Amino acid sequence: MPAAVVGFFGLVGNLVAGFLLLVPALAMLYIAAQLTVGVVKQANDAPKPRFHDERDDAAETPAETLRRRYAEGELSHEEFRQRLDHLLDTETSKRAADERDRLLE
Repeated sequence: MPAAVVGFFGLVGNLVAGFLLLVPALAMLYIAAQLTVGVVKQANDAPKPRFHDERDDAAETPAETLRRRYAEGELSHEEFRQRLDHLLDTETSKRAADERDRLLE
């Protein structure tokens, strides 16, 4: 009988020791999983980087800017055509005015 009592306490002691190791391990795994999920969500919500050519945007002509924005999908085909037509009309008018001013000088 004393052996059974000692054996029972030994078994209970092993269970308690097991739980004392298992609970912190599970808590650490849960925290690590939550941190990982948070980092992934934050990375997915971050704005996507936009890659441009090596040249500076300030060096782009207005027509190049329109072409780039159209290629990146920022402008629809119709909007691109309208803006390009307007740009070409404006540039033609400006060139004609410059030519007229040059001739008058």
